Amino acid sequence: METVENQFDHYAEFTMYKKEIDEFLKVNYNHYLQVAPFFFLLLIIYPDPFTLRLIALVFIVYFFLLIKQNKDAYNRVAFSHGKASITYKIGFAEQIILSDDISSPVSYDYAHIHQILETDSFYLLKMKYKVYLIVDKRSLSNCNAFIDYLFQKCTHMKRKKIKNISKADRNYIILMIVTGVLALISPLAYLLW
Repeated sequence: METVENQFDHYAEFTMYKKEIDEFLKVNYNHYLQVAPFFFLLLIIYPDPFTLRLIALVFIVYFFLLIKQNKDAYNRVAFSHGKASITYKIGFAEQIILSDDISSPVSYDYAHIHQILETDSFYLLKMKYKVYLIVDKRSLSNCNAFIDYLFQKCTHMKRKKIKNISKADRNYIILMIVTGVLALISPLAYLLW
């Protein structure tokens, strides 16, 4: 009798608890880090203490919004599944087949994947509308073979590169602190110049 794993070229089955969901949600910090250059461009155009304080305030507000969004995301998972965890099964063959412990399997075409992100434990296959397929690295038999397989199947991807977002949350906090410190000392520097 053929096992589920043997029906696919690559297969992962894993359970996500709060810790794993929090790690996946680092992707939200990455979204905000992508807009940070816009704020610093704004600072170059309008180099005054008020603009810097406004940027610092925006980063701080974003940070607390992220904390709330992440908490709400976990609560949605727990509420919709009736428990504090979710078990995913994802198989890769001609199509990608994803199922969890409460819903019917869904299939995706490799053409939908346009970026691969990586955290310490997961590969996040990014599709349009900020939808991600989550693959636990620990449940794969060979991560390098899996990535080579994805790059081969996802022929339309512009950049065959994995973006590591493991430290996106830390980088965002550092950026927020530096901006806040600059906002506090900028009035002194502005007065001295």
